[in-house]
Amino acid sequence: MNLETNYPDCLYNSHKNLNLGTVQLRYLDLRPPSLMTIFELERPAILAHNQLTKILASLDNDHNDHFSFKGLFVLAMAQFESMLNDLMMNMLRFYPQKLSLIKKTPVDEQSQGLGVGQEQLLNGEVIDQIIESQVNRLAYSSLDNFLATFTKVFSIQPNDLKLPEIMNQLIEIKETRNLLLHNNLVTNDFYLKKTRAIKRAEEGGRKLVVDKSYTEVSVNLIADLTLAIVNQLRAKYGHLSVLPLLKKLFAFTVPVRLSTLINFARSMKKKIFTTAHFICLRVGQVLKIFTWNSGRLNGQDPPYQGQL
Repeated sequence: MNLETNYPDCLYNSHKNLNLGTVQLRYLDLRPPSLMTIFELERPAILAHNQLTKILASLDNDHNDHFSFKGLFVLAMAQFESMLNDLMMNMLRFYPQKLSLIKKTPVDEQSQGLGVGQEQLLNGEVIDQIIESQVNRLAYSSLDNFLATFTKVFSIQPNDLKLPEIMNQLIEIKETRNLLLHNNLVTNDFYLKKTRAIKRAEEGGRKLVVDKSYTEVSVNLIADLTLAIVNQLRAKYGHLSVLPLLKKLFAFTVPVRLSTLINFARSMKKKIFTTAHFICLRVGQVLKIFTWNSGRLNGQDPPYQGQL
């Protein structure tokens, strides 16, 4: 079953995404309201779930062999991990203060600090790089540590994702993927140490099997967890649609009570501009200024250069 998102046309640009999280970082010094919408937040999970659905459908292909099953298994796990990273970065771009929830993980002593230029400071790239760096570092920790931090960042209860029930199996799936990529599915100390209650071997040197049955069970588990994440995101953040976004932007840029505007419109003898027209014009100008960032990065002139 493919999931759909009702991404409004007004939130699309030539790249099919306004990247409002990046815009939010660009104007942090102005303390703008949150520009987050459910559409941009859930997008990585929607794409991942639909890809996992296609992988499950591909398992029934009569032309599959054991190499195909291994490839689909690795692809599914990579899709899942990439989704988690993208979701985390999406949320942190809108709420960078949540970086404090990410526990520090050991880093390579040879790793270098971020190079900072004036242009990067101006367009928010430094904070974006910090977010990406912290999420990538967290991704190299254990899967249960990542998911524990993930639920805190998104304010989701682990039980709502059934994590206590499936965590051991998830860990085994990830470690099997690591064995497939790095040790030809032969168990070693890493596999024996990192897996918990669920192990497919109790000693090193055993060859594991990744066939259709194992791949199907693994991908189904990952797809179900992805769907649960989508449901939780929609339950908690589904109210963040376009209308609340426009209301917040209007209140932020026009520190005048709506009643004042209504009285002004009523007092006009020739109502060439209604209040609704004024609001639309005002919000349109604001959106152009806030989304200028993406055009500016592409070398384009700002769409509006006058005074608001």
